[in-house]
Amino acid sequence: MAIEEKEDYQRNRKPSFQHWLEYAGWRLLAIVLQRLPRRAVVRIADFLGWTMYRVLRIRRRVVEDNLRRAFGGSKSARELDDIALRSYQNAVLTFCEFINPHCIGQEALHLYREIQGMEHAEPFRKKPAVFLTAHIGNWELQGAAVAALGFEMDAVLKPLHNPLIDREVAQRRLRAGFGLIPTTGSLKAIVSSIRKGRHPVFLADQDARRTGVFVEFFGHPASTATGPAFFALKLNVPIVVGLSVRNRDPERSLTLQIFPPLEGDPTAPFDEEVLRLTRAHVRMLEEVVRAYPDSYFWLHRRWKTRPKVSNQSMTPR
Repeated sequence: MAIEEKEDYQRNRKPSFQHWLEYAGWRLLAIVLQRLPRRAVVRIADFLGWTMYRVLRIRRRVVEDNLRRAFGGSKSARELDDIALRSYQNAVLTFCEFINPHCIGQEALHLYREIQGMEHAEPFRKKPAVFLTAHIGNWELQGAAVAALGFEMDAVLKPLHNPLIDREVAQRRLRAGFGLIPTTGSLKAIVSSIRKGRHPVFLADQDARRTGVFVEFFGHPASTATGPAFFALKLNVPIVVGLSVRNRDPERSLTLQIFPPLEGDPTAPFDEEVLRLTRAHVRMLEEVVRAYPDSYFWLHRRWKTRPKVSNQSMTPR
């Protein structure tokens, strides 16, 4: 199904010399990381995150603008600075865990100190549902951990820029136990996944440009993908939202929070239900981000696309 689409896509991508250099660096880093003790990796990630934020200032203006927009005057400049630094450090640690080939299966599950709300996901172990998460905590490890618990999932994703790295990551994801659905031409694969009783997984918190609908995120309209709500309504299945956060213990373990499923109303107008469900899962994300702001990936320009305003009102597209 989706795996064949992935392989066909890879055969059409020929790696360049630059891709081979990047791949060599990736492989070398992976070898080093899998041999280091956990706390050494955490210290390295903290230092690199500090360097990116304090010294190199990579996307620092984007992060600071996002935090000011989200929290306004509710947090002091010192608090926002601390959140930004820890967000960088979490992003680097997430990358280190992503690149480490050992962070799959039970190893990924081991990094989760607690899973809250498992009772909300358990009824759908053998029943279809749309799974949804966001760029918070470590979304890659979350998928591997949930797959290790026995849930059959298919990740809806964009292929990585480097075809060599993308191929290796795809193989690791398959070993972790979930299928792959490239975003290009994904419609039939997602429908097939649900009809087979599986769970397509969406990352639905990035700017969706003009193809999304505008919903409030921290009090500001944010263009949000409608895919999860669309497929849930079309195929009459619920949306199960799971979000992971980074703990501040020495191991920088993770906690997974699973929310009660979002159910669609088949008697309501379709477009209104898409908007309602989208608003609902964005509110869940905002609730978690408010509680754990340094776990969120603030480097993304979440409010990049602006709505077209008429008489001070927002018109979803």
